[in-house]
Amino acid sequence: MPNSAASPPSAPPPTAHFYPAETPRGEVVVYSGALDGQSGTRFFKAEGSVSLRWSPSPAMQWSATSPEFDIGFDPTTGHLALEEIRITVPEKHPFRVTPRTPPQQDDARWNGRGPQPRIVVGTPDARDLTHATFLLANLPVMPVAGTLRDKSTWYAGRTVLTGANWKVTLDAPHDHQETQRDLKENGGYAATHTGRVEREDGSDFSTQDLQDVLHILRYALSLACGRWTSPILPVAYNNAAEPTWSEWASPLVSPWRTSFGLVDSHHPEQLQELFARIAAAWADPLKQEVVQRAIYYLIDANDPHPLELAVSSAQSGLELLAWSELVEDRQAHTAGTYKMLKAHESMRELLALHSIDPMFPPELTELSSVAAKLTNLSVGDGPEILTRMRNGVMHPTRTKPKFTSDEWYDAWCLARHYLQLAILGYIGYQGTHRDPAVKVHWTGQIEDVPWNPSNSVTGRQ
Repeated sequence: MPNSAASPPSAPPPTAHFYPAETPRGEVVVYSGALDGQSGTRFFKAEGSVSLRWSPSPAMQWSATSPEFDIGFDPTTGHLALEEIRITVPEKHPFRVTPRTPPQQDDARWNGRGPQPRIVVGTPDARDLTHATFLLANLPVMPVAGTLRDKSTWYAGRTVLTGANWKVTLDAPHDHQETQRDLKENGGYAATHTGRVEREDGSDFSTQDLQDVLHILRYALSLACGRWTSPILPVAYNNAAEPTWSEWASPLVSPWRTSFGLVDSHHPEQLQELFARIAAAWADPLKQEVVQRAIYYLIDANDPHPLELAVSSAQSGLELLAWSELVEDRQAHTAGTYKMLKAHESMRELLALHSIDPMFPPELTELSSVAAKLTNLSVGDGPEILTRMRNGVMHPTRTKPKFTSDEWYDAWCLARHYLQLAILGYIGYQGTHRDPAVKVHWTGQIEDVPWNPSNSVTGRQ
């Protein structure tokens, strides 16, 4: 909770970002001033701005006015231009945001607004970067975070992540509780954190290195909270403390919803290990590709609308990991012998690699009735039940059994349980997690991963 008492001497202020979000849902202006426009074959001058706007979804947009008229008229054809109007920033290094002054009404004969494609500004191949800052949206705040100060207010708001010689600092503003409350009540999008990334040993890095760690952070944070969140509008500084590189792009961020993430807000050590493990996996191009795709499948599976599609997404992720582990990494199968396996058999072998019980947890009570509906089951464990349910949707007949929404819900919990654990096993994670198979969680409740049951955590009763 924020406290207006004297700040502890060691409490730092939150990280400042070059492009600040003045309010959590307010637009973030990255440029204002002269703009170049093109409509068909016609070029024109304009004044305006480029900014990130949150509604209806986070996107970079331009807005501009011009004293010219008939902007949409193409003089070479004598007709209106069919292409979208394109706006570009003329300056090579536009690391400044000047106050916008609306043009006089008499001077503005045209005004428009449109989507702004991705722009990289500054030095694209800089190699003398010392740190970078960025914004984050829709990321929950950990109440056990480190202490920050804002003038006379000090509060818990800092999370520090390390791995692969990277140090990432995530800071929430002092009014983060109001923002979280607003998101929970109204949904949508809002800036929730500022961030800073640097080398742990203080050494320089390149723009390519920076893009790699920002991708690592995107996947670690998104896996942690069960929906997409990404570093936004990063700005990198060189060893002269000057801004030298930035990326203006529409971010990948999911609208706020109840989190199905594996990290509990009272256990920051989970997020720390998650970041370190994904950062370590990033050094292997194949592991990097597999981790990215598997997380995509899990986040798709976290959306239960509809449940059948969510279960199918989770199974696709399991098939990806089964191939990667059984054929590429451990060479337990050749490509030929793997193709001879049935879907539930490869899934079962994948689970066995990480001591994941193929029998469904007893709290998923509806799966017993599913098993009873499915005749001719060879085993009747979780992988076979999930496969048979999906096959019934993909290849329906008049005789195959139908399942209730409660039965699909428990299948959904089981599929995510398997995929989440398989991802954690693939990256070598050893800590605890929030288990999707536990349908009712309370704050602070976590479970062991089955291949490391020595954490002595509060789990299922």
